[in-house]
Amino acid sequence: YNSKNDLLEIPIIFTPREILKYKEVVNFKFNGIYDQEVEIVGEGIPLKLEVEDNLQVLNFGIIQLGQNKKLDFNLVNKGKVKVEVIIFPENKNNFIKRCLQFLSIDINKPYCLEPKQALKIDVLFNPNIRIPQFTEDLNMKINGNDTRRLISISAASYG
Repeated sequence: YNSKNDLLEIPIIFTPREILKYKEVVNFKFNGIYDQEVEIVGEGIPLKLEVEDNLQVLNFGIIQLGQNKKLDFNLVNKGKVKVEVIIFPENKNNFIKRCLQFLSIDINKPYCLEPKQALKIDVLFNPNIRIPQFTEDLNMKINGNDTRRLISISAASYG
């Protein structure tokens, strides 16, 4: 820019590839005569989303037809930055056929978790047909791209 008092914004996108501290110096030259160094720092940090109490399986056990049982667990952001998560069953049709439903969250809706914040997830098992023992995985999509297994659900019904 040549005009007086004009501002030139230069976006800098930080995309860490490793878990470490980054430091770079960028040199700017103004009007071909004045140099200015700008130090840019950032940190690649791990995502630390954990199911509270290291719960691996949400076990409903075996219940009779017509009864229902609600269990819950907490997903906790133990990291340093806000994280967006989407919770969804590995197979939505099986989830519904097996008489499972979320009470506290919506499937495929993003939830933002601040550092140290927990998301309580209530799951209802309400069988209206006989269902043999099964295990169904719940997954989570983190920040729109990284999909991981969250927890398994195990249940059966008789009657």
